[in-house]
Amino acid sequence: MKTLTKVLRIILVVAGVGTLALFFFMPFASVTAGGKAVSLTGSVMCFKGTVNGSKMAVSADVWFCFMLSLFTAIFSAITFSKHQGVRWAALITSLASSIYMLVINLSKPVKFVDIRPLKDVTNISYASGILVAMILMFVTFALVVAYIFALDKVEVMESKGAKLPLVKRFVNFLKDYKGEIKKVVWPGPRDVVKNTLIVLAICVLFGIIIWAVDFGLGALVGALWGAKA
Repeated sequence: MKTLTKVLRIILVVAGVGTLALFFFMPFASVTAGGKAVSLTGSVMCFKGTVNGSKMAVSADVWFCFMLSLFTAIFSAITFSKHQGVRWAALITSLASSIYMLVINLSKPVKFVDIRPLKDVTNISYASGILVAMILMFVTFALVVAYIFALDKVEVMESKGAKLPLVKRFVNFLKDYKGEIKKVVWPGPRDVVKNTLIVLAICVLFGIIIWAVDFGLGALVGALWGAKA
């Protein structure tokens, strides 16, 4: 199991770095401007690359996906150190990047591809790179999940039964949460109305006090300035 964990960790880092590489080497969008077709790589869309002698505007959503992928790669690499807690950060960033890129792929290119300053644009379409990037992001997320469960299995085995598996710990958490919720005493309709009115009355009272102080200070400052003039 330890060997599997190490293998998953290595593959995870490779997948994270591979996703970043796609941004620099594969076309993400194809644009027809002035009768000429140009390809936009992820790096051009994220870092104001030059197309036809002009610097492109940043496609903010693609840039955000790149940053999430970058953090995923960094967090995955940190798991080689003693800081195993970052695996949860890698899980969050990989999931977020996957979902975000899925939304981009399912939406019209005009919404996410910033074509400024290209002129006479007649067509915008996604290239294969953006689809491959999305697939690799989901693969990275799956690898993070597999790595978390494999590492948890190793920790449970090393604890010799002192530590419960991740799934059982989560189930126990839900049971404890449900038990605590049952202990909550919910207010009745009368109490809700009464407490709401009290809060509103206090808000109105403090609003009047603040207005009066503000008005008084304003009048005082006006009087002082008038006396000096």
